[in-house]
Amino acid sequence: MVLPDSWAENQVKTSLGYQHGDPVWAYMSGALNYQLEHHLFPGISQYHLPAIAPIVKQACKEYGLPYRYEETFFDAIRSHLRHLQRMGAEGKAAHMD
Repeated sequence: MVLPDSWAENQVKTSLGYQHGDPVWAYMSGALNYQLEHHLFPGISQYHLPAIAPIVKQACKEYGLPYRYEETFFDAIRSHLRHLQRMGAEGKAAHMD
């Protein structure tokens, strides 16, 4: 029997960060380029997310979890479009309750 992921594991596996270390992108996106850190710690000020990112990345490594990250905003958009294409190719019904 496969147990479902915990809430935190699900956040790690489904969040994607991009362009860390760039203060312009952090400002323009409200630091949502640190998406995983935002999802794990939604109550923490956006100004602290860049400092938390290396800690989260190390914890992911220690627990064998992926730290999903793209170097640029445009790489993140491409990654998202590929994800949508894969989902569409699978042809599974989406249920919106």
